[in-house]
Formats: sequence, C-alpha cells, structure tokens
Amino acid sequence: MMPLGLLLWLFALWANGVSLEPSQPAASAPNSAVRVATELLATELDTHRLDVILHSVETVAWSDASLGCQQAGYAYAQVVTPGWRLVFVVDGAEHAVHTDDTGRSAIRPTGCL
Repeated sequence: MMPLGLLLWLFALWANGVSLEPSQPAASAPNSAVRVATELLATELDTHRLDVILHSVETVAWSDASLGCQQAGYAYAQVVTPGWRLVFVVDGAEHAVHTDDTGRSAIRPTGCL
C-alpha cells in the first residue's frame, strides 16, 4: 500500500494540473526520421546517440528536395517534399535537423542559402 504522504503529494500534483505522464511532441515523426536525424547529430557532434534528446517535432512541406537548405552549386528537384523539422537538445544546446517524410534524407540547416 502507498504511504499516505506520497498519496497526498500525488493528489496535490494532480489537483494543480501537473501531469505525471511524460510529455510527447504534438506531431509524431516516424521512427525512421528520428533515428536518421539522431545518428546524423551524434556523428556530427561526436557524441553518443543516447545524448541526443528529441525536443520538438514539426511537420513541414519543403518547397523543394533541398529540405529547406539549398547549397550553392547543387540543383534540387522542384517538387514539394513533405517532411519534418526535428529539434534536439545535446548538452543543453538546441540543434535542428530537417528530414523528408520517410527519414531517408536528413540535413542540418547550417550554411544554407
């Protein structure tokens, strides 16, 4: 049986609107997109993938196949590309990664035109 003090504390949290469930992002990117983005960041930041924490997820319709990050000297298919803007936290700093809808392609939006 749960101690009375703990029970009262949990009730006080619940009564004040504090959720005991872990927060979930509003959108839900496919595991493949999250996995590819996590591996990309872990590699580029030279850290373990478990240190890359998903912070937020946003669905995006990229205007072309560059995933919102055109690079000089490259040509991109001019087709609306559904995808995700994923923001991760690593060592207290936020890092964005753009992916296509399936997670086959991922890029960090740094140095974009």
